[in-house]
Amino acid sequence: MKQTDPHFKMRLSAELKDQIAEAAKKNGRSMNAEIVHRLQNSFGEREFWLSEENRDVAFENLGDDEGMLLSLFRDLDPEDTKMFLRLLGHVLRKS
Repeated sequence: MKQTDPHFKMRLSAELKDQIAEAAKKNGRSMNAEIVHRLQNSFGEREFWLSEENRDVAFENLGDDEGMLLSLFRDLDPEDTKMFLRLLGHVLRKS
């Protein structure tokens, strides 16, 4: 990124800041680069799974239940998708 790119201030919890710092160190990136990387990936993943052209590829290796879940996920509006992914992340962190 260039120094002339727009700047954006944000607030986040100390816990989240520590998680970002740890991930950045593990991945050999600055905290800013880690945040940008994760944001860019989050947009790309959603677009990949929602695109019609990838539907057949995605369904080829899924069982019936997994296919049904993917179909339901595709039908969620963006806000519900965010809430679902946050919930899923929370559940996965606990396991």
